[in-house]
Amino acid sequence: MSRLDVLLDTNALLIPFQFGLDVYEKIKELVPKARIITLSSCVEELKKKKPRRWESIVALGMQKGLKIIESLLKAETVDDEILKYAVKHKCLVLTLDKELKKKLLNASLRVIIMRQKRYLRVIG
Repeated sequence: MSRLDVLLDTNALLIPFQFGLDVYEKIKELVPKARIITLSSCVEELKKKKPRRWESIVALGMQKGLKIIESLLKAETVDDEILKYAVKHKCLVLTLDKELKKKLLNASLRVIIMRQKRYLRVIG
């Protein structure tokens, strides 16, 4: 499989709005053949977190090539679903969540983190 999926968690979707960083361009620089995805459950979580802005956040992502995936993996939390999906599909995950990052790294997955609010870096 030459194309790699990069899965954005809910907080990663907010990065362009919170920090003014174009994560979509930065991911393409870091992983040129990446397909950038998020789970439908992340979109649902975003609706709850940002009821007035979620549509513009998702619209920006989709303009930049974001695909929304229906995972169908049952999990108690969105983070657990992200973990299950990432393990099953061996994808990179962009997250700012320390706990989720720890779980992903413990599952031998690679994680994209933000550094100094300006850079993305792959760890793991």
